[in-house]
Amino acid sequence: MSFPPIMAPTIEQDCFCPSCLGEAINNRIESLVEENGMEGFQKLAEPYRNQSKLIKNVDFTIEDGLHVFSKWYLIKQGECCNNGCSNCPY
Repeated sequence: MSFPPIMAPTIEQDCFCPSCLGEAINNRIESLVEENGMEGFQKLAEPYRNQSKLIKNVDFTIEDGLHVFSKWYLIKQGECCNNGCSNCPY
């Protein structure tokens, strides 16, 4: 319920655990950005900009003990922070 409604789960999807669903959502975000461009996708992200609770595997992952923000999280910010984020879409 806390995941953004970027896509509806499909029957073809094998697993609906938070990790697998987060991966599927991030893959869908990647393709939507390619299809619609950044401006179109930013409009989709606008309602989620003030969301205070971060969702593991959607807003961030943990790599080598560090929190790494996802492309979705960075798009929700609305602009580049110029910190050289590894998933920066800008």
